[in-house]
Amino acid sequence: MNKLTIVALAVALVGCGEKVDRSFEAVSLNKGIAKENATYLANKFRASSARYADYNLIIDGDSTISKKCPQGDGWASGKLEDPKTYAQIEIKCPTYDPNSQCWFNSDFKKKPFAVQNNTCNPEVPHPIPRIKK
Repeated sequence: MNKLTIVALAVALVGCGEKVDRSFEAVSLNKGIAKENATYLANKFRASSARYADYNLIIDGDSTISKKCPQGDGWASGKLEDPKTYAQIEIKCPTYDPNSQCWFNSDFKKKPFAVQNNTCNPEVPHPIPRIKK
């Protein structure tokens, strides 16, 4: 292959790629939707146990969402906080999958999908869909 053929092939391959909106607005919207989805799933998780039903919920969001990775890793960090002692339990909640659940951080770390945390996860759809409509 000559240099011209290689350049033409590279341009063609780049042209076939899906354009990802990495604008401030798109990234900001994904951050909001990810946090909203994670909060919704965290509320379901909290309500599923009488022990944690009255705990305060703090969701930080998906810290990997950025211009470089507008879909993030698919996991939001959060905490359940005891309203009496203010003791906190760290949790991880999905940001896009309505069929997934939140996990206590200690359990999350043992799961095979924990490797997705703090990576740019290509399995996360972009834009992130809203779970609760």
